[in-house]
Amino acid sequence: MPNSVESLLCPGAAARRAAKHDDRCVHSTGSLSSVTEVLLRLLSASFAIVIVLTCSSLAQASPADWQPPAAWLQQAACIHTYEGSWHAATGNGYEGGMQFLRSTWTSVGGQVDADGHWASVAPPREQLFRAWLVWKRDGRSWREWGTAGDCGLT
Repeated sequence: MPNSVESLLCPGAAARRAAKHDDRCVHSTGSLSSVTEVLLRLLSASFAIVIVLTCSSLAQASPADWQPPAAWLQQAACIHTYEGSWHAATGNGYEGGMQFLRSTWTSVGGQVDADGHWASVAPPREQLFRAWLVWKRDGRSWREWGTAGDCGLT
């Protein structure tokens, strides 16, 4: 077993093995580790890795160097004026300042929080970034937004 995994699953095992030439995973009590204990340690480590990766991906929700063209931003601002508050979550199936459906939000990498909210809990910059991704995916079209016509957009 590699040292890093071994130290996680069997703390002190390497030292005991060196001293006693013992290849078993033994706790300080001297009893063999149960399969349950080993699985719980492995599960804890897996959970910690998932948390770190999730936090990393959320921290990079919208790239720091993302700068949309001024014309696009003006169009998005117009649509936003017809859509609602950046924190809107009225229960109508749409959320945020660009009124994203949950499925649209997640299709462009948006996250859903533990309470089941998506765009309404994201900063405006991230909402705009996700709108940019949808716009690009749709062939540089605003067709996902019904209010685009109010802004003279298609």
